[in-house]
Amino acid sequence: MKTVLANAAIAVLMLSAVTWADDCNGNGVPDEQDVAEGTSYDCDGDLVPDECELDCDGDGFIDDCESDADLDGDGVPDNCEPDCNGNTIPDDFECEQGWVADCDGDLVPDSCAIESLRVGDCNGNGVPDVCDLADGWDIDQNGIVDGCECLADIAAPDEPGIQDGVVNVDDLLCVLGFWGSEIEAGDVDKDGLVTIDDLLRVLDEWGVCRRRCCVSVPETWSSCQYLYEDECESLDADPVLESSFGEVGTVCEIDSCGLIDVPDGGGVPGGGITVPDGVDVCEYLCQLDKNDPSGWPPEFQTAPPDVIQGIWDILIDGLIDSYGCEPCPSAPTGACCNAAIGACVDDFVEAECTLPGTEWLGAGSTCDDDCD
Repeated sequence: MKTVLANAAIAVLMLSAVTWADDCNGNGVPDEQDVAEGTSYDCDGDLVPDECELDCDGDGFIDDCESDADLDGDGVPDNCEPDCNGNTIPDDFECEQGWVADCDGDLVPDSCAIESLRVGDCNGNGVPDVCDLADGWDIDQNGIVDGCECLADIAAPDEPGIQDGVVNVDDLLCVLGFWGSEIEAGDVDKDGLVTIDDLLRVLDEWGVCRRRCCVSVPETWSSCQYLYEDECESLDADPVLESSFGEVGTVCEIDSCGLIDVPDGGGVPGGGITVPDGVDVCEYLCQLDKNDPSGWPPEFQTAPPDVIQGIWDILIDGLIDSYGCEPCPSAPTGACCNAAIGACVDDFVEAECTLPGTEWLGAGSTCDDDCD
């Protein structure tokens, strides 16, 4: 009986030892024993069976032992990284090297972002709309890329000044009816006078107008496209995408497609930005410093080209509007003085009073106050 009990105790101890030892493949044998006995391969000699290590392409060879190319040296074979254009070069690497256009600095080639509908390119120039806007393609400063508005749609049947979604004889008659006048309803190009230029604009835009088409992968991303109705509706055939066609006259602006809808703050709004949990959305947006990218939301934490500053200047105002926030309060101003040299300037915000030897006297202060 004692022998039986002793053997049982030894068995328990052996089982415990196996339990305590590393056994990544769960076969009841310690990993080191698997490797020593040749039960498991260990190509990199770290005493961890290969079946327990990363093999991103599933070819049976772990990543550490692969001979596949790794151009960016990040330890991940290139064939396991996103390569949207199929040129065998990781997207992020070719964007960082400047080998492909990536105007918004998201490390996704612009051509791929446009093709996948992640971003809009309403004028078809191969540049995302947000970058066109940042580059000044918005002469009238209405937040819409020039050339993407159906400006010649100025009349419905017998109703000048009403858009009906098509440029036709009604719009032509409207221009002719107001010919030579300064009446805004017939002034297509908004130059203050109805002339031949307006007539030519009507003829150039003749036909059905494109409108806003909101495209999204729910809870993931959304974008605003500028499409004809049949083009927009055809996107619903994709099992992943959702689309909706706008009313007559709708166009793509920064906040067109309901990018943000998080009344209580926190989380990632569909296609919007990440707002820290428990933080008031409007307060969060208003405290962002346009000149300090390190404090921007994670969606913008990249090493983008200079144009990203212009993009952010446009986006921040659009985001504030789409959240329904009131305009951000202006930072309080006060006097900034340097007592050592007897210099003082009024109406400085505290963040501007940073030169050596300067002192901000506080909100509402003036140079008439003491400058100790």
